[in-house]
Amino acid sequence: MEFISRTPSWGIDLPELYFDAGTTLGENIGTYGWVIRDEGEVIRRGYGAIRRSQGNLTSHYAEFVGAIKGLQTMLDLGYDRVRVKGDNIHVLGSLERPSNWDDPQIQQGADLARRLFHSFSSIKEVQKIHRSENSEADALARDAFAIYQDSSEGAEVDPILNHSEPTPSKRRRLHNPVKSIV
Repeated sequence: MEFISRTPSWGIDLPELYFDAGTTLGENIGTYGWVIRDEGEVIRRGYGAIRRSQGNLTSHYAEFVGAIKGLQTMLDLGYDRVRVKGDNIHVLGSLERPSNWDDPQIQQGADLARRLFHSFSSIKEVQKIHRSENSEADALARDAFAIYQDSSEGAEVDPILNHSEPTPSKRRRLHNPVKSIV
């Protein structure tokens, strides 16, 4: 199933954000990965490990963290349009419209991700992709597991609760910001 935002791009090449995440059974640690591509070129990528101080860390929580980190990076770079691609239909749906989650921290993550998504002033789309098309973000999340598997030291605690949004005046609005690969 594929769904697209109500603001269609009509074939316009949009900067893309791919995101993915994973969690370990029985442990309170998860990882995420995200990749920003513009005109097919990797602009930035990132990954990390997370923990929750209270409650279970679920894959949805970790996916929202990955989406939030990637969206925030795109806004910080000055992008005003985006196509978000992921393999989790529930997280993607929460970007476009209000959603209801039983877990208050996941709800907070859904609300924050939706606010960030709607901060893009131009075209914004959401696209569900097959897991095989999300291999780069998935590999970054898996790399983070390899780094943090023996110890959760260095894992960010409650990243959704501790996220602060920049004021709009601090953002640059550009269609094609200077490209750098980190």
